[in-house]
Amino acid sequence: MKTYILPQISIALLLLAATITSCQQEKPTNAKLSFNSSLDSAQQIKIGIVNTFDFSDSTLAEITLDSVGHASVELAVTDSILAYINVKEKGFQLYLVSGYDLTINISETEEELNVSFSGKGAEVNNYLVQAAKLKEELQFGYGEEIMRLDKNKFMQRLDTIRVVLENHLQGYSNSVMFSDELIGTLEQKIRLELISIKSTYALVHFWETPDISARLEKVALEKGKEGYFQIPLDTALLNNSLLGLEYTLLMNYYSDLLAFPIYIDLAKTEEQSSINKIFPFVAEKTIKKKEYPSGVEELLLAKNVLNFMEGALTPSTDSLFNNFKKQYPQSEYIEPLQTLHDDWYALAPGQPAPPISGTTPDGKEISLSDFKGKVVYVDVWSTTCPPCIEEFPHAKKLMEEFKEIDQVTFLFVSVDGKKRIEKWKEMVAEKQLGGIQINNPEAPFWKDYMMSGVPQYVLIDQEGKLVNVNPPRPSSGEVKEEILKLLTPESDLASRL
Repeated sequence: MKTYILPQISIALLLLAATITSCQQEKPTNAKLSFNSSLDSAQQIKIGIVNTFDFSDSTLAEITLDSVGHASVELAVTDSILAYINVKEKGFQLYLVSGYDLTINISETEEELNVSFSGKGAEVNNYLVQAAKLKEELQFGYGEEIMRLDKNKFMQRLDTIRVVLENHLQGYSNSVMFSDELIGTLEQKIRLELISIKSTYALVHFWETPDISARLEKVALEKGKEGYFQIPLDTALLNNSLLGLEYTLLMNYYSDLLAFPIYIDLAKTEEQSSINKIFPFVAEKTIKKKEYPSGVEELLLAKNVLNFMEGALTPSTDSLFNNFKKQYPQSEYIEPLQTLHDDWYALAPGQPAPPISGTTPDGKEISLSDFKGKVVYVDVWSTTCPPCIEEFPHAKKLMEEFKEIDQVTFLFVSVDGKKRIEKWKEMVAEKQLGGIQINNPEAPFWKDYMMSGVPQYVLIDQEGKLVNVNPPRPSSGEVKEEILKLLTPESDLASRL
């Protein structure tokens, strides 16, 4: 299990930011945006989109407010896109249709940052911002965040969110006269958002129950019922700019539903090394057997490639990707998968390890290059990550076994933010963590190593070259053997280990 470190921008808003064009025009039409703000001059504003397939973030424009808080920009928009604006690390949805001419009003109080719209296209954008704010308040308000509630209270809160959002849409559409088509889309958007919340809750609490069948029941989300919370298998949702990203997010959960039973069955008879090789192909075969609508099958198979490629580049993922390209040679998903493939190739065994640096508790600057000539086992963690902390006793035992071998270094890299640096120092001292302990709140290596969460481990050889960017964790019992393979035979200690 990993604890994922996410941006401070509202998660619910960013997960909705997306772009899918409904049809192609020969020449794109601009959407005009004017900003009117009471914020300080020189404040920067980002306009971006999140890719509906791999959730990568792209910048459409970056603007800077002038001395009176104004700025303007024109964006090329073919048909419609759902983007976002990021102001002072907070995100707001931005729905753009070719020909829109919007004024975006930004104000700030001691409590919050506010955004409202006027001009052509203002009605739907004001609705989206208000609905997102309501949902966020209901998820994180009432004294306890919804993901921390027990099952009964969670369902009560979820139903409250549904009623509030549906009533808000009805009242708002009565006053601004939304079209029936738009109302239907926004109703579907509410449903998908609620399924997303329920799916997230199920996955967050997945590991609380030791019994496997009970775990799967928690994740199943009314499996087999044509209910409100069943994830719809509808290719039309992929091509709706207001729904596309939320839908592909749900398909991630659906992929997990397919993968869990497969993995559990394989674990009964196969060693972990074998599972890693055959799991992707068994999952691929299962998807093809289900006879999904073609667009849904294509998405699920592409997600299957993406999911297994995200951990590392292996012969299995290469073969899986080639299978997909043969079946769908014109697929829109090939380009992002190829980009990911090439990025992982830069982290393949034998490639130079990207730099890692940080500051020790006593203020000394440490870099990965300082350990040239040694095998380095890197442990990236944070004080807010329980799975990271659970690994420390195992890491201590591992370090004890190599304590008299100078060829091995254990480098622990905290990614705690500046506000938690003191907490990090306290934990290092109290738990006597050992090894080389450094902190880098900016974590510039995060992108270089394509890390998605913590704990994360990296194994590097004596020449500073990558051995594995996803090696076993200390509790696996497999790290010792991986390190021994890299040691030179000059030490009797190494031969006895």
